[in-house]
Amino acid sequence: MFMNEERVKRLTIIIPYHNSPERLEETLLSLLENRPEESEILVVLDSPYENPYELQEDEVRFIDAAESDRSDAACIRAGVEACQSEFFQILPTGAKVDEGWCLDPLSRMEEESKLGALLPTQSHFWGLFFRKSVYQNLGGFSTDFIQKGHNEEFLTKLREHGWDYAAISLPSLDIPNELVEKLDQCESALIESMAHVAEKLTNTRDKRDSYDFAIPAQNTSTQNTSTPSSPTQGFVQKLMDGFLQFCRRFFPKKPVM
Repeated sequence: MFMNEERVKRLTIIIPYHNSPERLEETLLSLLENRPEESEILVVLDSPYENPYELQEDEVRFIDAAESDRSDAACIRAGVEACQSEFFQILPTGAKVDEGWCLDPLSRMEEESKLGALLPTQSHFWGLFFRKSVYQNLGGFSTDFIQKGHNEEFLTKLREHGWDYAAISLPSLDIPNELVEKLDQCESALIESMAHVAEKLTNTRDKRDSYDFAIPAQNTSTQNTSTPSSPTQGFVQKLMDGFLQFCRRFFPKKPVM
């Protein structure tokens, strides 16, 4: 039986998805507008995504990470197992591409049979191009490699398996600031956790009368309204504001009798 040629792709773009649907949709829009022929977009879901634009499978494939460990490494592992091509690229949510961003790297990997990986210069990990067979030879990516990127230990392992690698600049690929991305993930996780706690407290509203948790009113005249000097400071401010609102709602000050 011959392989169905329609299922063979030239490139698979794998996107691990943990949260932040807005960032995912920015990336999908960019990819759908600029992806080359004979390519596929594969989103590996660590958390539910509603697919509000009803994207079809020939546009984007969604699969579940289907592991108790839903780290980036686990999502990528699931994506590589499901991809229909020998070459794949890994992008984070929030990444944007221009037309033809992958054509030169892909052609180079097709022409150089011993080239196992192209490692981007503008990111420690995201945006890399890899051969599926090399990934399988290496036993997948470790969490350490994803966090630290193309370190000496990994490159030595790549060479030991008989594969070459090269660094490449991808000016037509816009990868978001990784610190901002991590803070966004933390913020989304915090909001989800607080919503869960709020639901629990709402269901036991009668019990909260026993609490005496007073939150001092903010002094709006002295409140600092300056722009945060860093992503971290902005995240901390959002965290504090959200916590105060949460406490005021569910632990109101008891009236003085």
